[in-house]
Amino acid sequence: ALWQVPRLDTVTGLHRALRSAGGWVQVAVSPSESFELRAVAGLDRAVDGMDHGPSPDGAPAIAENRLAAVNGVWYLLGHLALGVQLHAVETVYDDPALGSPRVLGAALTSRLTF
Repeated sequence: ALWQVPRLDTVTGLHRALRSAGGWVQVAVSPSESFELRAVAGLDRAVDGMDHGPSPDGAPAIAENRLAAVNGVWYLLGHLALGVQLHAVETVYDDPALGSPRVLGAALTSRLTF
């Protein structure tokens, strides 16, 4: 609900912000001194205000966002780090006809320090 605009009561013209709740969890392990593995998951859900009216900008109402990711970081040669991440993001719309689109992604990172 953080990125959604308040709902508009079309009879009174009053705006009402959405209330949301959510959280995330992270687990990290270091099987060796030079490698770290992490898994993260998060959820954000609109819990109140969706029934107040439509969005003034006409955007579809998002009921829930979900994220899951796993990443690994290798610390090489003391000054070079390489990382890889795989993640999935899902958006659940208030209107079931819009579905729940998912995005799968991957990222590679590196860091060189002197």
